[in-house]
Amino acid sequence: CNYAFTLLLREPDAGLCERVMRGLREHGVEFRRGMSGGGNQLRQPYLKGVVPDGEALKFPKTDHVHFYGFYIGNYPGLEQKKIGALCELLNGL
Repeated sequence: CNYAFTLLLREPDAGLCERVMRGLREHGVEFRRGMSGGGNQLRQPYLKGVVPDGEALKFPKTDHVHFYGFYIGNYPGLEQKKIGALCELLNGL
């Protein structure tokens, strides 16, 4: 069993990204931006002062995951009905 469902927007789309976040929040679905590691690690505060400014920009695919990826919680007892509702929600956006 996986412990998370990952969602990545195929193309950069700030409007769709906002709709996804709003829809998930309105339906009480917990999520994180990026993936399990928090997106582009070069953008994380713990590396400030260690990694040169602008270094994160050298990794556009990782940046795409950082800004357009979602990490949605999952657990073994998640009901099929709730999975279906999440699919309907996301497909309706």
